[in-house]
Amino acid sequence: MEEFMNLAINGGDILNSIPIWKIETTRQYLKQILNGKTLRMHLLDKGIAHSFYKGFLWIIPINGKETDELDLKGISENFLKWGKEQICEFNNNEFFSEEFWYPLGIVILRDAISYALRAKLKDERNLIINVRNVYDKKQIIYERGYSYVILGLSLNKILRIKHLNLNNVCICPEIVYECYNLTSIVRDRFERQRNILVASRCNSREYYRRLSLMIGKVFPLDVKLANKTLKFNSAFYTIPMKEDRIRQEGLRKWF
Repeated sequence: MEEFMNLAINGGDILNSIPIWKIETTRQYLKQILNGKTLRMHLLDKGIAHSFYKGFLWIIPINGKETDELDLKGISENFLKWGKEQICEFNNNEFFSEEFWYPLGIVILRDAISYALRAKLKDERNLIINVRNVYDKKQIIYERGYSYVILGLSLNKILRIKHLNLNNVCICPEIVYECYNLTSIVRDRFERQRNILVASRCNSREYYRRLSLMIGKVFPLDVKLANKTLKFNSAFYTIPMKEDRIRQEGLRKWF
């Protein structure tokens, strides 16, 4: 017997020997002259992921470039204080450790996935990309008056796992919805939530159909992290089940 999880496990490079710039500066020294953009938006446009942690700015390229190729001068111009610069290399255990995973690892991976989605789907006119959510304008699930709900896929759930005796990363794709009124998102919270609730009601077979439909538009997905390429080729993982009683522990042994 086989069971499936909607789980995209990285089948590309192992996250080991990851070079990340460590710069002595903090968020409080950030200049407010980014033309209306947040620092995250500004750096993502340049193909750079970042995080502030323990009094330092940590940055890494996510556009296929090497870490030592980054134009630090162009980034430093956005700060009032810019101190010592050094490249720190993280091994597999350090990157996934309790100390660095939540404040650093998962933060730069979120940026990297956002950038990868934009790079892959930039010419898909029917798709709307909102950070790590992708919506299909043609997949209208529910209509009420001038309002309608469209189908989407979220890649916001990023997890660390033990896979083949190594620390690895996976994405858990999930169905999401958005409510529009003609060409803009419905701002009335009650109307938006009501319509999305109605649209999301479906049995497991229909949920699987919707999930498979959106997964086919997004995957496979390659994600760059300095000199590493993470490959999320499939969003369904097969788990061989020997006994029915194991089913309830299917996820427990992974995370």
